[in-house]
Amino acid sequence: MSIRPSRHSLFPRCLIGLGLLLPALPGHAFSVCVGTAQQLHDALVSAEITSDTNVVIKIRTGTYIATAATGSFKSTVSHSNQVVEVSGGWSGPNNSCQDKTFNSAATILVGPADRIALHLSTNSAISGSTLHAHDLTLSSPGYTGTSLGACLNTYVTAGNEALLERLQMVECLAPNGYNAAGYLENTAGLLTVRDVFVRSSSAKSNGGLSVSTYDGGTSRIAHLSVANTVSSAADSLLSGLYIANFGNSFTYLGNSVFWGNDPDPTTADLSVFGSGVFLTRTHYGSLRGTPAANLSPSSGDPGFVAYNNPRPRADSILVDSGIANPQGGSGTFDADGRTRVLGPAVDIGAFESELIFADGFQTTAP
Repeated sequence: MSIRPSRHSLFPRCLIGLGLLLPALPGHAFSVCVGTAQQLHDALVSAEITSDTNVVIKIRTGTYIATAATGSFKSTVSHSNQVVEVSGGWSGPNNSCQDKTFNSAATILVGPADRIALHLSTNSAISGSTLHAHDLTLSSPGYTGTSLGACLNTYVTAGNEALLERLQMVECLAPNGYNAAGYLENTAGLLTVRDVFVRSSSAKSNGGLSVSTYDGGTSRIAHLSVANTVSSAADSLLSGLYIANFGNSFTYLGNSVFWGNDPDPTTADLSVFGSGVFLTRTHYGSLRGTPAANLSPSSGDPGFVAYNNPRPRADSILVDSGIANPQGGSGTFDADGRTRVLGPAVDIGAFESELIFADGFQTTAP
């Protein structure tokens, strides 16, 4: 039986961190470049208050530890018809954000013992807004709470959208909690997740990621890789990805791989619940539940570089075996910032293979 978690009521807080704000740009834009944990916290809080149409938070490369700030890395989109973008990988002279890398490993957010590493949501009273988070690595190695998720929480409300891409969730440890890497909830909105990588994470139940969709919402997941996640509870039935649909909702999963998770043979790498779940070119060790469709699945050793590294080897069956234009798209870059579709077809999972020419020439991530 699936139990729906209680909804979160998030309220705007006082505007702080005004010193971070850059001069307003045309079209009512709020733009800020941050380089410390405190600046990031302040910018996220300020984003809740501003009514500007476009809100852009650029995070410089480096590691941001939440305990170095006065509060959580947390923000709620609180105005209708607003675009809020939070992205890492920025650099430049004099602490500017002039240059950009699309490698998600370049900017790391580390959560504290009692809070989620990153919490993003849309307010239930708004509509027409979009939340975009990309090019970040999230980690929570010391989390002791019992919340759903240790590294990432995202809540999408009716009439709004969220796009999460080029994210890595690494060492998300929740010994007392569930869905260690993250909990994503979409209520009558549109959620897109692509080019996301989860590894080395554990929880009481589901050391991986959970996506729940309610009330006619649509969730699209493409190029997701989940490996080396563990569930500690003896009665846990999954560790990898859990998809749950309620109320005539739809979830599409494509070009993704789930392999080498909990060694218990009764614990599934991929679990689905409810109707309206469609899988296409999904590779898994084991599947629990019955999707509405499961087109061209595959199993067996996928050919990872290493057990804890789901990047495909040159001889991997994942290479050039994805479908073009999956629901949610493949994105322009993979989770390492490498150009998507380096060969004749896109690879399955969050990463493109490094080997792109038969004569031995290789490319590496920027």
